[in-house]
Amino acid sequence: MRGQAGYGAIAMVLLLAAMAGAGMAVMNAETARDLALAQRRIDANVLQVLADSLARQTDLWLRAGALGVDCKRNSFTLGNGAPARLRAALKDGRLALESCDPALLGQEAAEQAYRGTGRLTAPEGCRERKVLATVALEPGACAAGKAAIAVGAAFHAKPAPAVLALAGEVPREGDDDAARKRRAALAASLLAAASTPDPVRPRAATRALLPLPPNALCESLPRAVIKETVRFAARGAHCPWGVPDPEHLRDGDFHAFTREAVAFPALTGRLVCALRAEFAAPAARFDDELFLTWGGIVLLASAGDAVQSYLPAVGAGRRFDAAALSGQRNWEGDAYCPSGATCRADRGEHPGSMALELPEPVVPELLAGTAPELAVIVSGDNNPDRDCHHDDLGISLEIETVQLPAGGSTKRAP
Repeated sequence: MRGQAGYGAIAMVLLLAAMAGAGMAVMNAETARDLALAQRRIDANVLQVLADSLARQTDLWLRAGALGVDCKRNSFTLGNGAPARLRAALKDGRLALESCDPALLGQEAAEQAYRGTGRLTAPEGCRERKVLATVALEPGACAAGKAAIAVGAAFHAKPAPAVLALAGEVPREGDDDAARKRRAALAASLLAAASTPDPVRPRAATRALLPLPPNALCESLPRAVIKETVRFAARGAHCPWGVPDPEHLRDGDFHAFTREAVAFPALTGRLVCALRAEFAAPAARFDDELFLTWGGIVLLASAGDAVQSYLPAVGAGRRFDAAALSGQRNWEGDAYCPSGATCRADRGEHPGSMALELPEPVVPELLAGTAPELAVIVSGDNNPDRDCHHDDLGISLEIETVQLPAGGSTKRAP
């Protein structure tokens, strides 16, 4: 009996082996479909992470001014600080990215997407498989101070690395024609299942409402106009030297400053879109140098070289900082006004004319996030009988503003 049982077991094994051989092609085809479906699930997760990451990256580009929004044309525009890769990606008002380069999609997100998938790390994946990603403004995107964007991502129509590895398995030595045919059929099944029918159609998508950049806010929201005439009364020489004998200070340096300011509380929570200034007096005397600022940003200065050399840059402008100027040499130079503006301010110590024209595209980005305050600052070097004085200054202002959306902010990204 024991021998018969042993022979029976052997016969059963041989029968199962024969059945397995007969059904090998079916089993391989099912395996191919399972592998392809599993790979697609992995791809969907990877692409969703990348799409979400690209939405966050777009927000950073908007906040940093590298990317802008044209609300009238419903399209993206480029800012001055746009990197070369971003410039290359802008096509017909939308971003078209053909890469999973971590520098564009975010290194951390790319690594997170690929981690734990049992496939490749992000950099290797970027070399093997490229992503088609698009970022576009949705119709009527500029509403209530927000930009509605749609992000889509898909892999190129190329099989996943894991599928390629199986499909390209080297035939085993001794395979007969039937085995080679089965392997060829398996490879064709894997390749067909892994390929995307339409490589441009997004396989993952996300939508987001992002804060509009300042210029787009001014373009899309209703404006209010206020007209104000500000007067800074004549001021005699009275510098806060901080030393008992200022005449021992080096001549021609910045050593003391006086500051007078007028606030506009009605403009709190509003964004300045346009600012026009006219000086009442055709000529005014001041000594040594004069700076006109809005919320700390220099709009006009008689000492242009000093502004460019010593004051910190903020976007397209410069922020006044007395500590940065103190002790520095006051070089001769032309008047200063922000990039894109035109101005005139003759040198101090004799009657001079002043003028300032700020084109509208310059103003929103320049003054975003600043306090609504106009200030006049006059400097002195070492002459107690005349430094830090100015004649009567009358300035007529016309200011156009929009109300910032609830919870909105125009502070620049760090």
